[in-house]
Order: sequence, then structure tokens, then C-alpha cells
Amino acid sequence: MATSPNPDASSIDSPHPRVAGYRVLERLGGSSSASVWKAVREASGREVALKLFTRVNDKDAERFLREATSAKRIQHPHVATCQDAGQSGRHLWVAMDLVSGGDAAALAERKGGKLDEDTALAIIRDAASGLEALAAESLVHRDLKPANILISADGTAKIANLGLNRSQAADETVTKQGAVFGTPAFMSPEQARGDREVDLRSDLYSLGATLFALVVGRLPFDGPNPWVVLAKVLSEPAPDPRLLAPKLSAEVRTIIRCAMARSPDARYQAPAQMREDCESVLAGGRAHNAGLIRQQPSAARAGSGTVHYGSVRTTLGVTVASDGLTVSPAPPWAWWRFAIVALALLGGLVAGAPWLRPATIVPTALTEARKVNTAAAWQHCLEAHPQDAAGDEARAMLALHAWADARFAATEAGITHHRRLDDSERERRKVEEETAAVRAQAAARRVQPVPPLAPNTPPPPGPPASP
Repeated sequence: MATSPNPDASSIDSPHPRVAGYRVLERLGGSSSASVWKAVREASGREVALKLFTRVNDKDAERFLREATSAKRIQHPHVATCQDAGQSGRHLWVAMDLVSGGDAAALAERKGGKLDEDTALAIIRDAASGLEALAAESLVHRDLKPANILISADGTAKIANLGLNRSQAADETVTKQGAVFGTPAFMSPEQARGDREVDLRSDLYSLGATLFALVVGRLPFDGPNPWVVLAKVLSEPAPDPRLLAPKLSAEVRTIIRCAMARSPDARYQAPAQMREDCESVLAGGRAHNAGLIRQQPSAARAGSGTVHYGSVRTTLGVTVASDGLTVSPAPPWAWWRFAIVALALLGGLVAGAPWLRPATIVPTALTEARKVNTAAAWQHCLEAHPQDAAGDEARAMLALHAWADARFAATEAGITHHRRLDDSERERRKVEEETAAVRAQAAARRVQPVPPLAPNTPPPPGPPASP
């Protein structure tokens, strides 16, 4: 670790920030809370990606430097190596491998918003391999998304932005229960709730959400603000990708649905399982591991559960940054909690409080099924809500679809039968007409018999005799 001697380091948004030991060349990108620069390490002359963060407090700095120490131990072809990290004045910084190909989000944008299945599976395969390296160090990334998967010049994918890593054996006095870090649309439900026991299966959920975004071209959960997105993550199952991308193969859909199961027990249990399925599908095979996991009764029950909206309570204190979101519980006496309750009661009195009743909240699966009204959509709704009112509606609509299909088949069979009868009748009439015509022609060509000669009638003269 290194600490820059210049306490008055320039802002991360300044033209050329100063970090001891590095010569900054140009800005590569960034957000409101961090910026990424192309720099040269003066000691070795090696080009690196230098990421500078705004330092919030001493605890954040302690956690950042501790996790950077863990990240430096990881040397893997599918992980962007953390070479160094430190503190420069009011800012924290980390030096990583410079990957020239951009990230997966930029690649999808260049391809028209989404990637073909083979390219996306290759990226997820490499990222899952990188997660195996994190698992070996007992680390959880906690912010996997397309923008944090870098693509090298030869097409190799590397997991990057390890600044949010959290050791599974971390000191809870620094990272406390109820504090949530990450990007809402790619968070697992347990990460969005701020659960203390968040393991690598949460990263596998985020990797499944990343695959969803790359092949579908949209986020699995979206909304006008992070609060709405968090509420959807906490209360709704992941949408069926084939409802949004009908040409998507069944095997890729299976991988996504297994990785994005609501319960960690219903997901892939290790990155190697997801990597093996990606390799198998790329080779023309099937996602065997996902099929075995989803066939387990416990996984099926766990994957279809519903979370009450009361679990959104940890999302009331929210700080949003363009590259992530931090959620921490507010003190119970915060004045704005009383203001929220008062506004909710006032809105309920005005509108009859329909939105305060959980029964009136329409799940995404039910909304999609009502919109497209196909048997496949209703089947997905039934799988997502087997025990509630949405499931009852799905069963009724599936029965209606089955009755309509049966009636259509019967109608088609009747029409086919009548067509066959009509064809037989026309054929019979045609044969009779042809037979009558043949008989008429034969009668017309028939030769009349010569009448017999009368008695004593001389015979007709014959030909003259030859001389």
C-alpha cells in the first residue's frame, strides 16, 4: 500500500490529478464518485488504469485498503490485477491492469444494444472463471455488472472494479449488517435486503443478471429511481428472458433462470458449475448443472417464494451514485420517517389507499402474461406464483387456453372431414359423367346391321369376270 505525500491532491475531476509514483496521461471515464485515468507507473514504466475515489470517512478508507490488500493476492487471467492502492489527500486510489478493449456494456452498445448468445456466453464463462479465483480467497465481489467486466484486445473477459470486494470473514465493525453496496438492477435479493450472510452465490445471481442484460438488451429490473428497482428485486421473481427475446435458446434461458433464482439454494452453488454450463452450451451441448439444480424439489420451492414488502425497510436511507448504490438503515427517530408516514396516510385517504394493500400490487410476471396472453407466459406466471392469486389466475387462463386449443382442433377436424366427403362426392360424380360420355360415344359409333334379302331375289351383281 502507498500513501501519497501530497495532502492537497487535486480533485478527481481535475484535468490532471496527482498521485505519487504515477504520471497521469488521460482520462478514460468515470462517474460522480470516481474517475478512471490512464497512467504510467514511474518505477516500472508500465501503463495502468488508475481509479480515484472520493474518500468519505476513515472507516471507508480502512475497508478499502483492507480489501485492496486481498485483491492484490489474486493473479488470474480473468481478473484485472490490482497492482497497488493507497490514499492521496482526500482521495483513495487503486492501480489496475490497463485493458484496452473497453467493457462488456460498451461492447453491447457498439453491437446495437445486445450481444449474440455465443459472445455473451464466452464473456460469462470467463467471468465465472474469475469468480473461482475470488472464491479461493473467500472474497465476494458484490458489484458484478457489464460495466465491471473488461474485454481485452483478444476478446478475453476480466472481472474488474474490485473496490467493493468483501471478505466473507471480514471484520463486521467496519462492514456492518444492514449496509448494502452494489448496483440495484444487478443485486441479489439477499444483498438488497442487507443480509449479513451474503456469499459468492450472490455474485452468481449478478452474473446471471449480467447475461440477461447482454442477450436481451435491457435490465432485468428497471424503474424511474433506485427505490423502485430495489422494491422489484425484493418482491418479484426475475422475468423470463424469452418473453422479451423470443429467439433466445432454451439453454441460455435455463442458465439465466438458475443463476437468478430468488433463493441462494436454488442457484448455482459454485462458479465452476456456471462456467461448465456455459462451456457446454458453447460446444452445442446442454446446461446439465442448471437442469439438475432446478429439478431438486427444495430448489423449486425456494425459487418460487415471495418476499413481503416489509423487507424494504432497510432501503429508507439511500445514497445513490452513478456507478452504484449504498443503503444504510437510518435511526428510527429520523424526522423524515414521520413525514413519509404522514404523506402515505394522506395519499391513502385521497385515493382509497389501494396501493397500500399488498394484494393490489400486480407482479411483473402477471403483468407480462396479461399483456401477451400466451400459454407460455401464463405458465411462467404459474411457476413464479404457484400459491397466490396470480397463480390462480394463471391456472384459469391456462385451462381456457387448453379448452380453446381443443375446440380449435375439433373444428379443424370437422372441417377436414367435410372436405373429404365433398371430395369423394365430386369424384363419384366425375366418374359417372365420364362413364356416361363413354357410353354415348360408343352408341354413336355402333354400326347398324344389314337387313336380310327377300326370297327369289337375285344376288347383287359381282365384279366382272376377267378375260
